[in-house]
Amino acid sequence: MRKIDPTFDLYELEDDAKGIFEAAYTTYLNGKLDLLEKMCGEMALGYFKVLLRKMEAEKCEPKYKYLWQIDPASFSTALIPEKKLPVFIFIIKTQEIYCNISKVDKRIVDGDDERLMNWEYQFAITPHSNPDLENVGHAWEIIELQPRQVLKMLV
Repeated sequence: MRKIDPTFDLYELEDDAKGIFEAAYTTYLNGKLDLLEKMCGEMALGYFKVLLRKMEAEKCEPKYKYLWQIDPASFSTALIPEKKLPVFIFIIKTQEIYCNISKVDKRIVDGDDERLMNWEYQFAITPHSNPDLENVGHAWEIIELQPRQVLKMLV
């Protein structure tokens, strides 16, 4: 990675990874596919598109458009795929209130105002080949996103 960016610092990237993930997830919660396409690619973009299409088909949206809580990202591993840019993999834990409401009458159609969910994700980022720094604010692209664990909290 230092061949591409001599100032690269893995510890700084680990700190930034939380914000990169949070920005993309919040963009998804707000239903902004055009911006998600600038932040994500490959499997991560596909993951968010499936969730957005499902909500569109059900004519619903998240009531809460932010994560309730998010832990710092933990660096897991890195790899350099053949003839590609380096990929950095992180683990992150979040909490969100899972509550989807109807776009028509705003009634709850899935979840509840008190359904607090703990999520653990594994996500991979790579330097973006064509970053939109003005709208995205960083030069990284989330290319993989996988939920690893989901727990419903009792409140």
